[in-house]
Amino acid sequence: TGLLMLGLVPFAPMIFAATGHAPAVQVQEVEFFSVLCWGSVPILLAPTLACFYIGRGRSKVVMWANIASVALNIILDPILIFGLWGFPEWGAYGAAFATVCGRSLACVVYIVLMATSAEAKPYQLWRQRGFDAALFRRMLWFGLPNGFFWFVDVTAFSVMVFLVGNIGKTELAATSL
Repeated sequence: TGLLMLGLVPFAPMIFAATGHAPAVQVQEVEFFSVLCWGSVPILLAPTLACFYIGRGRSKVVMWANIASVALNIILDPILIFGLWGFPEWGAYGAAFATVCGRSLACVVYIVLMATSAEAKPYQLWRQRGFDAALFRRMLWFGLPNGFFWFVDVTAFSVMVFLVGNIGKTELAATSL
């Protein structure tokens, strides 16, 4: 799915032009969206890897990985958005880049723990990494209804934000906050 997101990057200007938002806002929307698409593999992989620990009742591991991820994002946001301490001012691009860096950190934490911890060894995670068609069908059977719910939820919210953006730039900023 992360790789499929890359296919949306060339269409980002057309997608956001259809919103009717102010041209300056559209530029920032395209920048932010494009960076998130390029970084969608770690953005999607982090919660997927977290499932190993969630399924085993190890929610503290997930909590600390997410705290580290959010902390890095919080630290990088002002630096990359406003260009602090000699870094360039990247604006929306910097905000998206900080998000991708934070989620990438969570991925690294999970991968390191899965590769080195004694508790993961009995599951032979790296040996079992090949494609398993039967398991994939089971995951689709149980996951698609929940995934469809979230798809509709996020789509409805996005449509609402797009519509509010047509009212005005201030209203869009207030909704986004």
